[in-house]
Amino acid sequence: MHEKAENYHADNLFYVFVNLNNGGKPDFFVVPSKVVADYITKSHQRWLGTPGRKGQKHKDTKTRRCVNLKI
Repeated sequence: MHEKAENYHADNLFYVFVNLNNGGKPDFFVVPSKVVADYITKSHQRWLGTPGRKGQKHKDTKTRRCVNLKI
């Protein structure tokens, strides 16, 4: 996702995440944009505060990952 998603939310905006389950029956998750915005903001801040593989500081970019979203 892009950093804009941190502030791009509305009551009538939702994301649909799809888990393809290795070719099995897919699972669909409908998530309010505010929940996603809050999650990626916190997740990105946590990532920035965690050292990289070689102990270096992560560089801030416009890219945001939405991994392991727990609802």
